[in-house]
Amino acid sequence: KEDLATMMNQHQISHQFFIVSKRNLTNSILKNLLSFDSNLSISFDSTNAEEIEKGLNVCNNTKNAFINSTSADSERLEKITTLAKKYNSNMIALTMNKEIGIPKTADERLALAFEIMETCDEKEILHDKIYFDPLILPISVEQSQAQEAINTIQMIKQSFEPEVKTTVGLSNISNGSPKEIRPLINRVFAVLLYGAGLDSAIIDACKKTDRHPKFDRDFPKGIKYYQIEQLEEALEGTTLVIGGVSSFGVDWFSDYV
Repeated sequence: KEDLATMMNQHQISHQFFIVSKRNLTNSILKNLLSFDSNLSISFDSTNAEEIEKGLNVCNNTKNAFINSTSADSERLEKITTLAKKYNSNMIALTMNKEIGIPKTADERLALAFEIMETCDEKEILHDKIYFDPLILPISVEQSQAQEAINTIQMIKQSFEPEVKTTVGLSNISNGSPKEIRPLINRVFAVLLYGAGLDSAIIDACKKTDRHPKFDRDFPKGIKYYQIEQLEEALEGTTLVIGGVSSFGVDWFSDYV
């Protein structure tokens, strides 16, 4: 508990990624965390839906919590979507299932996204609570999969109304690559993903590091970071907007900003 207190006091925890792995541990550990900051946004990563629900029962702000994750497998999908609806939590949905694993093509991943969305819509889960992860595979294994992930994000963003969200495990792209070039690979791929419509990884990284994700430079003091759904708040009182996006993001910028 003393270690947790030190971390909280040094502001090293702004978003706690909480891994649930063993029975009967969730409540005690989570209560310790929440005793320092009752408004922490918690992400529950577990294959055990019962443990996830125990954690959600302890959370004060389940609307900001993340359940990580469901796949397109019917049993898992039913349990996780039920929890997401009951607690009004965010949910990460992986475009995979046990039968196929991770599909090789964007079309196949999109088909699984439609299967997941069918259950979500039946339960009337808000679309902005659903974060699809197209599953990033290392370019050291198969380079073509980087483009398939980009295509998947584009297709998912265009396929549902209202729009759903997208997220990725960004550093997966450079797993197995030489250590000295991993940051460069991550930054370049991040820009491409953002242009395709990625929602969550880029701004979260900026908030955490105060550094530009591509050029690895510190942002000037006073910079504020907003997700696209916070656009109205970001533009309040503004008379001039200057947009800097990659060529992949020009159409997106003109349509949404």
